[in-house]
Amino acid sequence: MWKIIHSDTITKENKLHYLDLYAQKARNEKNYYEEYRALEKKSFNIPFDQAVMLLHKMSPLVQALKNDSITGDFLNRSATLYYKNRHFKEALDYAVQSEKFSARTGHLYTLNATRIDIGNIYYHTKRYEKAKVYFEQARDYYKKNVDYNHLQGYISSLYSLSKCYWQLEDLAALQKTIAESEKMIPKLNPDYRILEEAYLNYLKGGYEFLRKNYDLSRTYFNNALPEIKDNDDVTNEYVIYLYLGKINWKQGKKQEAVTYFTKINDLFQERKFLNYELREAYNYLRTYYNETGQTDLQLQTTESLIALNQQFEKEQQYLTDVLHYQVESNQLQSDKIALNEQLNNIDKIPFGIWIALGGTLLLVTAVVFFKFRKKRIKTEFLQDSYSNEKDNLSDIQLVDENHTEDINKEFTNTDSQNISQHKEKDSSKSLSSTEKRLMKEFKLFEAKKEFKKTITLEQLAAQFGTNRTTLSNFLNTYKGGYNNYLSKLRIAAVVADLETNKNLRKKTLQEISVIYGFPNAKAFSSQFKTEMKKSPLDYIKQLEQKNDDLKNTIDN
Repeated sequence: MWKIIHSDTITKENKLHYLDLYAQKARNEKNYYEEYRALEKKSFNIPFDQAVMLLHKMSPLVQALKNDSITGDFLNRSATLYYKNRHFKEALDYAVQSEKFSARTGHLYTLNATRIDIGNIYYHTKRYEKAKVYFEQARDYYKKNVDYNHLQGYISSLYSLSKCYWQLEDLAALQKTIAESEKMIPKLNPDYRILEEAYLNYLKGGYEFLRKNYDLSRTYFNNALPEIKDNDDVTNEYVIYLYLGKINWKQGKKQEAVTYFTKINDLFQERKFLNYELREAYNYLRTYYNETGQTDLQLQTTESLIALNQQFEKEQQYLTDVLHYQVESNQLQSDKIALNEQLNNIDKIPFGIWIALGGTLLLVTAVVFFKFRKKRIKTEFLQDSYSNEKDNLSDIQLVDENHTEDINKEFTNTDSQNISQHKEKDSSKSLSSTEKRLMKEFKLFEAKKEFKKTITLEQLAAQFGTNRTTLSNFLNTYKGGYNNYLSKLRIAAVVADLETNKNLRKKTLQEISVIYGFPNAKAFSSQFKTEMKKSPLDYIKQLEQKNDDLKNTIDN
């Protein structure tokens, strides 16, 4: 019966029926292992709510069996089930337990399956470099084995790794993993092969999009879509809609693009959740409604985006904290165990002396490191930050040279004072990798004018692949604080655009505040007055008067 159940020759309905018979027979015989196996198999073929109920039935069987392989399998199955259905808190709890248990018991297959789960959660929080490490570990393990289960694990890790390279825009690495997948997928059973080929087309669509081969990219996405929809993979279905919309947009077909973007908004209104990458659709919708003067729709889209951002803020704060403190702490514990084992193998010097020496060395190293880091942060980084800040400001195009000079002074005055106070003679020391990366991230952030979007500190931290505390300290030290930094950039952009865009001057303060990322007209007006020493309305009147005077001069 198990061979029949496991084959690809029967319908899903019959498979579920046979699984129920199989589980009942095992239950009658008190064969806990066979009952567990049937329930686990069934959990992959039923809706989420029913699958969760099966987990509750499987748990006492796991306890009764007292088998490490089964325990590890159960923890990993639970993590995967919750993750695929967006219950990230529960998924992460099970994944952390699974990784710790599998590492302790030496069950490498389950350990690497868990690594894919944790990598996927890192991916969800946009920490792609971290996710890549987990996916690469899993890939390297699975490809060394030749049996069918390891083949499936290998292909799964390649798929996850390809998505990471896609987001990191690493074309060479993405091309390589796609080529590896093309070699492995034909070895799968027919049913699995058809589905994996669809996901391979999905990855090829992303690859060609990055290469700006938009027509070919569209073909791959359209070929992938039917199987992905049949697999009830809502997330990737709507990612395809996002990219089909982006392709149309880049080809100047904005109205067609909006039909795809509105699908994503409809999904959010129906289910009240989206993956973070789908959030990009709202930027296009807001731009389109602004360009076409559809203020009501622009406002509705903005409200949806605010609700979506609140969801991400709540969801990702928990995930970021747990990933940082639990997963990374587990890694430290593993390192500690390995170090202790090394120390236990040294016979010439007593163990206690080694511990004392090691503890003293760590303490001295920590003190020196933090003193050096504190000094470096206050000196050399401010010098480079000042230089980069001036470069960033050049991206903000102001027509009136007087306004350019005034706003540059506003941005650089504080930094100039700090630099003069903390100037360091030795400028040969390099920035840390985190500081260099954040500097580049902010330069790109400003060049793309992403500060005009509504974004929280937590969301920006997730976008940059760091945590809230690190980013907040960085901004407080080098950018004058998060709110101050964003407000100055936004006001500078408003001033620049008001100078050259007469239509912008005709909009209400509420409309302008939405366009430039302010929460409301009151906040915009207050910040504008702080920066420019006059209200937005007075400033617009001044610009209009200047234009009228110029026109009269020309006429005369």
